[in-house]
Amino acid sequence: MGPQQGSRSFFVLLLHQGKFIHKEQLCEDLFMNSDYDRAMVNLQVTVHRLRKSLSRFSRHIISILYQDGAYALQINAAEYDVYQLEALEHETSISALESVWSLYRGTFLEGKSYHWLEPERQRLKGVLERVVMRLMQARMAQDDALRVQDDFKRLVALVHPSKALESLYLQSLAAWADPERLEKAQIELARLKQQ
Repeated sequence: MGPQQGSRSFFVLLLHQGKFIHKEQLCEDLFMNSDYDRAMVNLQVTVHRLRKSLSRFSRHIISILYQDGAYALQINAAEYDVYQLEALEHETSISALESVWSLYRGTFLEGKSYHWLEPERQRLKGVLERVVMRLMQARMAQDDALRVQDDFKRLVALVHPSKALESLYLQSLAAWADPERLEKAQIELARLKQQ
């Protein structure tokens, strides 16, 4: 097992931070090409190395727990951007919602292709879109058409938007009765769909 395997193991535990994952599930996620016995040995070695790597931190800050045949990563004194992004779903303040642009900097673990990763990427994309939708709706309530358009363009630069966000964007343009902008936006959306 090399450093890359340890990193993958850490990311699997981090993804489920605080929740126990049964060792058989971890073996399936991390060592799918190994037989059961070999996978269990690899898991034990991996956990040992991860614990050794994390030993430079206080156990009160970060630790790997084991209970009833399952492992969990416990982080007590850390807050990372995924949690901050998720917390924005419940925000109402425009200034708080605007922090989405500094939190979401790209696809989660871009360049990695683990089978457990795609559902998490889609979930986080959904969180991003819901936060941006709340931001755009708050701006619409303040008649801030230009900022709604800017938010939509920033979102498009990060991910391909959902139909609901496209619809909200077009509604915002129609609400301000700007036929020229509406026509340009529809052309831009058609161009984006072709990419």
